[in-house]
Amino acid sequence: MILRKKGFVSIILAACFVFGLFAVGIRAKADSACCVNDEEDEIIYGDAGSTGDNPFSDVKAGKYYTEAVLWAVNASPQITSGTSPTKFEPNLACNRAQVVTFIWRMMGCQEPKTTVNPFKDVKPSHYYYKAVLWAVENDITTGTSKTNFSPKDVCNRAQFVTFFWRACGCPAPTGDLYPFVDVKSGKYYSMAVKWASENEITTGTDATHFSPLSDVSRGQAVTFLFRGRNLIDTTGTRHKHNWILEESVGATCTTDGKKTYKCSCGDSYTETIPTKGHSWGDTWEEEGDDFGTVIREKHYMGDDGIDYTLTYGGLLEAMPCGWRTVTYYYYPEGQGVEMLVYHSCSSCGKTELVKTYRIYFDEPGSYCYN
Repeated sequence: MILRKKGFVSIILAACFVFGLFAVGIRAKADSACCVNDEEDEIIYGDAGSTGDNPFSDVKAGKYYTEAVLWAVNASPQITSGTSPTKFEPNLACNRAQVVTFIWRMMGCQEPKTTVNPFKDVKPSHYYYKAVLWAVENDITTGTSKTNFSPKDVCNRAQFVTFFWRACGCPAPTGDLYPFVDVKSGKYYSMAVKWASENEITTGTDATHFSPLSDVSRGQAVTFLFRGRNLIDTTGTRHKHNWILEESVGATCTTDGKKTYKCSCGDSYTETIPTKGHSWGDTWEEEGDDFGTVIREKHYMGDDGIDYTLTYGGLLEAMPCGWRTVTYYYYPEGQGVEMLVYHSCSSCGKTELVKTYRIYFDEPGSYCYN
């Protein structure tokens, strides 16, 4: 009888254990529906539904990013996770795919409306696929070219703040002064940085510098999002750019042109017009220098029929009208004249020497121009 009770209890405990694992599995799947790791292997570290305990040995209390990291890891949907179960690596630089994914998750993992993917380096199997399509259709970012997004390229501080500013609807800053000496008016990120500074999303790398071209780290990225979490556009009426052509410089045969467009929100972008290259026309030849020993004779035939002969080593001025001139070039064996071949561009008029070659004379003789 006792043995039966033990066996029955064991069966009950085993069933509870299996059911518990199944229930945890269901919960983990629900928590991670939009909470994949920011790497290709998509392993989940940390629990999006946890109570806020700090699992990371490299995220210490009192750091500027500590609260932001714990918020990002425990947000629903989860914005990011650790790089391992015990490491967050807050100083590790973020790439373009990661930052776009962070912002997309913060906005609730919205489904992109488009099904057209213009980028050959963004595949449906990539964790950032939907995030990139969503970001592009909402004018948050574009590719590095018409066919590439360059997801592995490192993102800098200016780019990240600009992406976040656009996701928030491109709100206009209220002040006139730029707080940082390295952020000038007219830069694509000027308005975004000014807005971020006014809203205390960033305080710069020091009191007077933002360091726009420095890499944005994981710690900085989640901190910017955490500080601006109450500023995101939840109305569904994000700013749509109204691009107006501001400057157009045509391409030449040797230099690229450009078209610069600007929106009323202050954002701008530039398209490159590829150089056209030369349009070479027909070739022609010109006589160059003689090589070797050459004897030249110029004969002047006057009205009196007398042949006046002059041996010379250079060019002569034109003879008076009515005089017929005949020039003979006498080349010893093995000597000759260099010929120069040119062509010119029909677009810019540039003349270029294509090649040179030599005319040789195998025996003494004359080369006559009439």
